[in-house]
Order: sequence, then C-alpha cells, then structure tokens
Amino acid sequence: MVFTGQNGRIWAVLEASWGNGAVTRNRIIPLNPIEEIKSPRADYGIESIQFKSDLSTSLVHGGNRAVGDLEFESFFSDPFIGLTLFTTKTFDEDWNADPETISAAFTNLTDESSVAFYVREIQLNAALTDAFDRLYKGGKCISRYLISETGKLIRERLKFSFIDQAESGEVTLIDWKAQADITDQDTVHFHVTDTDGAITEHYIWFDKSTGIADPAEAGTGHEVEIDGAGTENSIAVLVAAVINGITGISCVAAAVTDEQPGRTIMANDFQGDVEDALDDDGIGGAASGCYDELLVLSKTLPAAFSDGVWGDWGNVIHSKDDKIEWGAQEITSANSGLEILKITFGVEVERDIIHLKNSLVAGLNYIKKITPTCEIEGILSKNISGAQHQFIDELEKLPEDRTKATLKYTIDTDATDTKYDQFTNAFVSAIDGLDDLPKAGEAHRVTIKFEAENPVYSLAYKYSATTYTSSPIEKIDHTDI
Repeated sequence: MVFTGQNGRIWAVLEASWGNGAVTRNRIIPLNPIEEIKSPRADYGIESIQFKSDLSTSLVHGGNRAVGDLEFESFFSDPFIGLTLFTTKTFDEDWNADPETISAAFTNLTDESSVAFYVREIQLNAALTDAFDRLYKGGKCISRYLISETGKLIRERLKFSFIDQAESGEVTLIDWKAQADITDQDTVHFHVTDTDGAITEHYIWFDKSTGIADPAEAGTGHEVEIDGAGTENSIAVLVAAVINGITGISCVAAAVTDEQPGRTIMANDFQGDVEDALDDDGIGGAASGCYDELLVLSKTLPAAFSDGVWGDWGNVIHSKDDKIEWGAQEITSANSGLEILKITFGVEVERDIIHLKNSLVAGLNYIKKITPTCEIEGILSKNISGAQHQFIDELEKLPEDRTKATLKYTIDTDATDTKYDQFTNAFVSAIDGLDDLPKAGEAHRVTIKFEAENPVYSLAYKYSATTYTSSPIEKIDHTDI
C-alpha cells in the first residue's frame, strides 16, 4: 500500500536529555490542528579533497552533522507548544478562580525548554503496522508568529532548530505508586534488543515481603526488592537501577525534589518499533496496579490525542475577533488612514549552534538575539479625523525621534478570556509599497513594518475557569521556568 499524509503523525515532548529538562517534564505537549508539515533531514556535510597529483576528487569524508529547521503553521487555539520559545512561563497554580492566566517572557535566559519532535508516516493499510519514524532531538523554538488575515482563522507559525536527528526508539514514562500501594509480584513488561539484535520480552516484578518467588510470566523476569522502600521516589530509583542492568535499554529516575518524584523514563536502544510496555502479566491474569500512569511518549498517543495534531482546550479563533494597539490607542482607519487586511505579529530568536572539536554533532545551542517584529498589511484610505496618515508622518522623522510605544496584539477579545502578545518601544521602521502607484481601479496596498528599540516581549493569556477546568500545568508539566 502507498503512504499518504492522512496517516501521518507528529507530536512533541519536553525533553530530559537536553538543556535544563527534567524527568517530570518529559510529557507530550498539545499541538494545534495542522494542515501541512515539512520535516527536515539531518545530514553530514561532505568534505571533498583533491590531491595535488589528481585531476578529480581524491577523497571524501564527513563534516559536521546538521539538522534543518522544522516549520509549520497551525490553526491557533492554545499556546502550549509556542510557550517553549520563552525562558520564563508562569501559571495560576490553583486554577479555580475566574479568569486564570498564563504568562511568558524572556526574563531568565538560563531556563530554556528543550523539545523533541516525533514524526511518523504510516502506510495506508488496515493494520497501520508499517511506518517511517523520525526523532528530532534538542529542539529549540526559534520563531513564533500569530497571523490574522481577513476572512480567515488566526494561525500560528512556528519554527524549531535541532541538535540531532535519529530513527526513533521507544521511550516510556511511568509514574510509580508508593510501596504501600504495590502488591507482591506486580509486573511491568517491556521489550529490548539482545546483543544479536533480536527483540525479546522482559519484565520487572516487585518483591515487598522478602523471599517472594518470580511470578514466571512471559519473558525474562528481573526482581525489584522494595521491602525497605517507602515513597514513590524510592520505587522509581530502585526500578531505574534494575532496568539499567539490562542490555539494550536505559532508565532515568526523577529527583526527589521534582514535582513528580515517582517518575521514570525508559529509553529503548533499538531504533524502530517494539511492542509497547504494559502491565499485563503476560499469561492471561489480572493487570498489576503498581503505577499511576504509563505513557509511551515516543509512539503511542493517548486515545484522546490519537490524531497526533490537536488543540485540546479551546476553539479556533477567527481574525475578526482581534485588535492591535500602539500605545494606548487601537489602530483603526479613523486614526491611521489604514484599512487593515492582515497582521503578522511575533518574535525571532536567533541562536548559535556550535560544533565542538570532539564531535560531529553540535554541542552548544544558545540565544544570541531576540527580535520582535510586526507587519500590518492594509489599504490606504481617507483619514476621517482630518489628521495626516499617522504612519506616514512617522517616516518623516529621524529614527531616534520616532514615536516608541508598546505594540499589543490581542486575540479572543472577550473581556474574560482576553489573550495578548506585546513588545515595548515599537516604532515604524518602514512602509513597503508606499511609493508605488497602483493601476487604475486598484486600491493602494501598503505594509507597515514595526521594529523596536531595547524591547521587552511578553504574552498573557486569560482563560475562563468555568470553561477550562484543569490547570495547564497538566499539559506541559512545568511551572515558573
């Protein structure tokens, strides 16, 4: 059967393996609905050498490995994946008042989110068993724009850069219970590759009473003695120690100080499909109850997110439900002489990805420059206030003398659920098309461009607690970082 886009999947997780990630943050991040996505391909540069004695290429060798950027547009509903652009995110932790607020800024450059993207293309057949899997690691969001165009839904355009790419192996998050809630011989099964490359079944089993026998389920059993353990974190640490003794798989336990200290992350060395980890006993008996959550981050999405592209909170937002303000005043045709057709509002984050001498894979990735920008496309019209066109007047001034004020783009303008992005000290830097004379019968279209001097970019999104009853902390699993 052919491969088609209908069965493509993409999902993102906050990583523990790069940047300041932690095990508690290895969670799937909701995505807004996507129409199309083009994924990059990592490749080694080809270095060609021509010896003095040769008229053709004498030798080729690999250069630094680089990954292209991943860019996509989605119909905007929720900000979760876009929040990874910012270095500081805050939430109302109680999430029981009305309204509740998510805010973000660049106030602490040492706390950055690192994102992994999994892209899966599945063959169009009944079983959906054949797939191409790609994993992009060490991802950093490098631009985020909100795009509002007449007669259309508001879109979000995001771009990510990466450290490396690989064929994806299975990664599983398990949130363990405390010792008192675990029963002797509770098990979790998983699959790993042996040294000969064969995929084999293994399981861990718990011994809390000392001297309990291996339950002899399907696969190779590995005992986890927990008679002296107490907390969820104690269980996670003991589980990780046992799993790390098995060839073909690795495991990391959360720190005792983490928000979810009972979690482990298992990563399979095998780059491809294996059977999912599960708590079935393998011999037809009852499932064990030794954990609160088991989530295969790399492959199998929760049923609620089975399409892989979702906005799981609010509804999409129409372009008619927004506004843009400069200073204390909304930009309208009455005060600016511009009939607005399209707004593109956002920020670019320039990063330096550095290859160190000891590896062909990049080793450093840090922020060099943060550049907020806004473009407003529209039609020149009569200024009914009688004043000159506001933006044209600005171009007559020296750059240092131009008006500098906060530019604020607000979507979902309901009083309770207002959401806005803004940056300070914005000024008119150019007007494209101003000097072009249109054809007879055509409106004069222009694009007003804003830049900023020493800007501060931030966002604040309010949500009605009566509509959205659970905290966003559960969606992206971190606070105040």
